[in-house]
Amino acid sequence: MRIATGYGELGRVLAGLAPLATGIFFVIIGAVPAGFPEFSSITPLFGLCVIYFWIMVSPSVMPPAAVFVIGILQDGLSGDLIGLWTLTFLIVQFLTVSQRRVLLTNVFGHGWFGFAVTALTAGAIAWLVACIFYGTLISPVGVFVQALLTISIYPVIAWILIRCWRLLPASS
Repeated sequence: MRIATGYGELGRVLAGLAPLATGIFFVIIGAVPAGFPEFSSITPLFGLCVIYFWIMVSPSVMPPAAVFVIGILQDGLSGDLIGLWTLTFLIVQFLTVSQRRVLLTNVFGHGWFGFAVTALTAGAIAWLVACIFYGTLISPVGVFVQALLTISIYPVIAWILIRCWRLLPASS
């Protein structure tokens, strides 16, 4: 149940910024060093979790400009090829919006399955783009492990985002 109180214009502005703000927040959290030197290259893609969640809530609250900002931040903080995650997130956003009816369900297990497909697709896209850019066949193991970590953390991120969403005005 969403809280439907009178927040006024400020509430509508904050509600409009919430998806982008949560994306930025979680990308920054994902970039915080975990104390494991080898773990930094395969941290979960928290930004992908946020993008998928808000598209499932309402595609209009996660426009391409917001996805671009989240992707550029992911690229910059991860140390990956600049544009890799930006392009990947934008492609995934397009695919997720176009397949939203198929992915959308009231049963969380099915929603998680939809996210799993989305995360594996994102990993495959990023791997393909990196192989093309570098002109060599790169081992897909790292990106596959990253996708599995992202899939495994999605329920926790979704739980947090559901609580945030419920605090927003019902008109958003």
